Amino acid sequence: MGGIGLGLKIEKTRPDATDRDRVHRELWELIESTLWEWVTHKWPRRAILGEYAYDQAYEGLEEGSWKHGDSSLDFGFMDMAGCCGLSCEAMYHWVDMVLAARADYIERQILGRHGYRSLDDDRSTDERLFRGPSYPFVFLGRVLYGVSRCRFYDEEDPPSIFTDEIDGALTYEQLNDKERALVHRVSLTGRCDCSVCRHLLGRAPYKKTHAAPDVDLRRLERAANALRDGDGAGLADTAARALKALSAKEWPASAEIQVLGDFLEERDASVPSTLLVGMVLNKRV
Repeated sequence: MGGIGLGLKIEKTRPDATDRDRVHRELWELIESTLWEWVTHKWPRRAILGEYAYDQAYEGLEEGSWKHGDSSLDFGFMDMAGCCGLSCEAMYHWVDMVLAARADYIERQILGRHGYRSLDDDRSTDERLFRGPSYPFVFLGRVLYGVSRCRFYDEEDPPSIFTDEIDGALTYEQLNDKERALVHRVSLTGRCDCSVCRHLLGRAPYKKTHAAPDVDLRRLERAANALRDGDGAGLADTAARALKALSAKEWPASAEIQVLGDFLEERDASVPSTLLVGMVLNKRV
């Protein structure tokens, strides 16, 4: 049985700090209540929050599977021998997004109040929305599915989709044309369509209504083909001009941003997302 986990690194700021287990529970209560507010679709509320997350939290907090030392507050999610692969990935993604989106509140009202501080400095919500999770999510019908990431559009080698072990789970071959276009768009851009990301994108400074899936796919194909046929010097020059010209108000959530961003990230992981956005703004495909 496999699983994934994440944690918030902490340290004490005073000798009379509150017991770590109490802080751990309070942080989980905040995460849980936030997700019940942000996750609005019926199926993930019942299957993921109401059943899966409840069981994982009981094992973590009551039976000790989340206790891995005094230097971090950890959260782990098991795939239950493959039966809950979707729930496992979704909870990892959602907890990470809550820790980022509510970082200031967590620092002041939970950690600070109890005599701790966070040692994590990578808590950017915008960066997470821009990059997307390892497996971005999409709703097909009423059920949430995970989608594998792909570099280029290829109908002969489509992305894989998965959900928990439930009756009536769809395969890629069973999808209609509109659903396939949606899956390809999510796979190519990493632009997650889960309830949490929808909620946070609604508050982002670069909110933009998505084009129809088939329109986005055509733009993605053009962007990907331009990169595949481009030369390194031209891309470097474009990036340099983009950094100079970038404006804070020019944050469109466009398909080309993720395609060009992923392409550059493979070659230089230190390139900041603002530079990638600027690159797109200066080289429209």
